[in-house]
Amino acid sequence: MANTDLSDARIAGLGLAAGVFSFLCFHLFDVSPPAGPLPHDSAQAVAVSRAAETPSPVAVSAPMRAEQVAEAQSVHPLTDFQVQAWPEIEPLAVPEYREVSHRIQEGESVSKVLTDYGVSAFEADRWITETRSVYSLHRVYVGQRLNVKIDRRSGKILSLEMEIDPRTNFVARLDKDSGKIIASREPVALESSLRVVKGRITTSFYAAAAESKVPDKVISEIAEILGWDINFATDLRPGAEFKIVYEELTRAEGARKIPGRVLAVQIESRRRTHEGVYFSSPEDGTGAYYNRKGESLGRDFLRYPVAFTRISSNYGGRYHPVLKTRKPHYGVDFAAPVGTPVRSVADGKILLAGWKGGNGRFVKIRHDETYESGYAHLSRIASGIRPGAYVSKGQVIGYVGASGLATGPHLHFAMYRNGKYINPLSANMPRSRSLSGPALDAFRKKVAGVDQVYAKADATGSAIVMAAAPELR
Repeated sequence: MANTDLSDARIAGLGLAAGVFSFLCFHLFDVSPPAGPLPHDSAQAVAVSRAAETPSPVAVSAPMRAEQVAEAQSVHPLTDFQVQAWPEIEPLAVPEYREVSHRIQEGESVSKVLTDYGVSAFEADRWITETRSVYSLHRVYVGQRLNVKIDRRSGKILSLEMEIDPRTNFVARLDKDSGKIIASREPVALESSLRVVKGRITTSFYAAAAESKVPDKVISEIAEILGWDINFATDLRPGAEFKIVYEELTRAEGARKIPGRVLAVQIESRRRTHEGVYFSSPEDGTGAYYNRKGESLGRDFLRYPVAFTRISSNYGGRYHPVLKTRKPHYGVDFAAPVGTPVRSVADGKILLAGWKGGNGRFVKIRHDETYESGYAHLSRIASGIRPGAYVSKGQVIGYVGASGLATGPHLHFAMYRNGKYINPLSANMPRSRSLSGPALDAFRKKVAGVDQVYAKADATGSAIVMAAAPELR
């Protein structure tokens, strides 16, 4: 009896196992039962498995013979199970280099920025040294944008780009074939529009223009354009009105506004109209400023040796602030911050560049057989400026300072005619060539276009922005 119970238990166990196996096949692997009626013994096994799922007593059938098991396997072989594999996932592509964009902060150098981003000091020095003939990376200012590509594996620089000025970028890259660094200056893509501003002077032209949000660069250019016709320190009175048309340039990658060339300016004061219009000659492409009659406003000499600023002392007698006595003042003093660039007012040859008593650091230039100019109290003299060297009109020869007998930073500017002092602000220097013939006819058409722009400004308001007009350039 005991043997019979044990046999029955084994049979029940086999039947239960077969039922579980069938359940897994049907539900996990989505295997359909064979078409047609099940073999008798197979049906018994399914019946056993279903009975096992109910709490009622289980009716156990006889165990399956070996040939029956083989037959079941032939119907549903294990190798026929269709298991769907996970799709292959491609690894994320990691660039071979990383890009760094950094804006120079106070006290930073290019070398420090590069090493902070993992570049070796040797590699940073190599790029600075091998590109200095194009642009010195030692001379950077706060706010300059530096863009660098760095190889992830080697840590070497692949390319470097820096803004030199709003119109020019410094670009350097590593040539893969030669391993050399190739550097150049490249122009920046700019979009152009016209800005027209009108205003009224209450205290000074500079203050009124600045209140109308005219950039300092534009104000300085206007002082140079009309400087031979107007003494901006004494000729303009409250109530004088002005109109300015200038280019406004925008970099392609941002909304930053950059002041471009002054195209036209008009100042009405004391019932007199002073104006200048930029005109590019169709013959040789050279540009200059002319009054409405086509007469040149330019001279062979710049009106001012520094960007227009406050005149702190005029030509003539004055009380000397250091010597505490009244002495002749043979020049004009321009108050300006230390380091402001000082320009040669005309082409010429350097006669003196060094220390000269109370003048401090001093540069003297001979321009022709008649005229010479002097620049005193410089903080430093520009590189290459030495006796015998030749300079061009507008070339930087030094920087504003307070060397010698000076109470504060300023430039003392003197002019000489035939070896004698003259007042730089009242000297009547010879004009450049005026327009005539077809060039004058083309200029008159441009003046008509400028008048239309002025009329729009009068009708619209104090300042308007217009689409770029090629005929006004």
